[in-house]
Amino acid sequence: MNAPRNRKIKKAPVAVPVDPKVRAANMRALARKVGTALAVGAFGAASLGAAWGAHRYVTTSERFSLREVIVHGAHVRTAHAIVAKSAVILNDNVFAVDLDKARASLLSDPWIRDALFVRRLPDKIEIRVTEQQPAAIVLIDTPYLATREGEIFKSLEAGDPADLPMISGITVDQISEDRSVVTGAITRAIEVAADYRSTVLAHRFPLRELRYGDSGEITLVVGSEAMEVNLGAGEFHRKIAQTARVVADLDKRSVVPSAIMVDNPARPDRVVVRVR
Repeated sequence: MNAPRNRKIKKAPVAVPVDPKVRAANMRALARKVGTALAVGAFGAASLGAAWGAHRYVTTSERFSLREVIVHGAHVRTAHAIVAKSAVILNDNVFAVDLDKARASLLSDPWIRDALFVRRLPDKIEIRVTEQQPAAIVLIDTPYLATREGEIFKSLEAGDPADLPMISGITVDQISEDRSVVTGAITRAIEVAADYRSTVLAHRFPLRELRYGDSGEITLVVGSEAMEVNLGAGEFHRKIAQTARVVADLDKRSVVPSAIMVDNPARPDRVVVRVR
């Protein structure tokens, strides 16, 4: 019978002899790759073991037990109070102390403006605090302390500084509406207080209160008899100097004023004086 057409006849594979030198070279290359892989694996295992051992050592060794907490910058608060508020505990492992959590706890104290925690190995933690600097007492519903930047940071309590300019006339509604306006008003009042205290008037009539009006005018309440000096709503430095000159002239005539008004914007040179 004839074979079917289009049928392909497979040929038996023919073995090609390999050069012994090429075979030897391939075997050497394979050996190098296997050796490298084994070396990397061994190194990785050794590194993990060393890291685990180092971690176990620093977290359990008595060498890293917290022996001292050093506090810098504390004046209102004692160093002991700073450490207690931060909840850092002596004899804990120095690496186990959560510095971010300790800082957040310390910043909840209204007197603490900022704080920096640093580990000093092997057995110390250093805390650098920046305390608030009160520059005025602001009377709202109750007295509060405010900084020179106009920031109200805490209510006035027994033991807090009391020899500060007292600012009144600011309301809770004003704070709710625009706190930046209130901040600017407090800053301005503190500057006016500093201007007044730099004059000779302050020795004879010590500043007792700065009172804000509805339109931003400032009235000073000074002296033991609570004399009022109405400065209006601007040019405070000039008006304080003008008031000092008027009082000096009244002294020459033995006249004691009960109120002085330097608040006429149409007549800035005009001063109205009320006498007792």
